Amino acid sequence: MQIVDVSEHNANVDFGALKAAGVDGCIVRLGYGKSGLDSKFYEYINKAVEAGMQIGVYHYSYALDEAAAEIEAQFIIDTLRQSGLTPDRLELGVWHDMEDGDGYKERHGMPTNQTLTNIASIVINRLWQAGYSNAGLYAAYDYIINKLYMDQLGCDIWYAQYNYQMDWQDPRVKLWQYTMSANINGQLYDMSRTV
Repeated sequence: MQIVDVSEHNANVDFGALKAAGVDGCIVRLGYGKSGLDSKFYEYINKAVEAGMQIGVYHYSYALDEAAAEIEAQFIIDTLRQSGLTPDRLELGVWHDMEDGDGYKERHGMPTNQTLTNIASIVINRLWQAGYSNAGLYAAYDYIINKLYMDQLGCDIWYAQYNYQMDWQDPRVKLWQYTMSANINGQLYDMSRTV
């Protein structure tokens, strides 16, 4: 299955065109940090559903410690409950996005590898406890190899590596984000596929 992920950074997403191009799933950014709601979250979830796509959500973490992870987890749970997105409606899961794409963690004191692992574990476990048994970890190759203690995380993984192969193989990998530049009708998208 081909899956696109979108956020407020993707302007004027044509979900009908994506579906027509063979994209059957969409993972929408719920938000970021302790309370940042993606400005396109509700619109894009609804449009993906209207286009007949399976849906999932992801949340970009800014947590630097375990206490912040607890707050982020509660924000995700509260937002999902308020929007009526029960676990059965999220066929493509709920993903804890663990990276440092904008350098925030580096600028504010990169947590230790153990703390990063604990943050991921706390968020995913809180989601599981809230009934979202399909919660898992999104991480790129660098974080998986160099930052996280993967043997301490027993969750599904959405793995990002922009290449023609996955250099890290693990049975927990359910989705592979293989490009950031899939061109569909002149727009570039991050694309994943089921593994």
